[in-house]
Amino acid sequence: MVWIFQRGDDLLRVETRRDRKSREFLLILRQSDGTELVDRFKSKGKFQKRLDDLERKLKANRWAASEAPGIPQTSAKAG
Repeated sequence: MVWIFQRGDDLLRVETRRDRKSREFLLILRQSDGTELVDRFKSKGKFQKRLDDLERKLKANRWAASEAPGIPQTSAKAG
């Protein structure tokens, strides 16, 4: 799944998916300047915690979802 967050002229693309080969959960963050961060999680619980922490951080830093109301619950995240 993909969400786009915006703050001023900055965009942040948040993508979640599952690596079919390794079975890891992936969190991919892409910033407007092309910077990309990929986090991999073997545990669904750690993946969920990271997403929850990210959502809180984005809200605290005044990022607004531009295409979706926010990061959905776990059942939709694992892709």
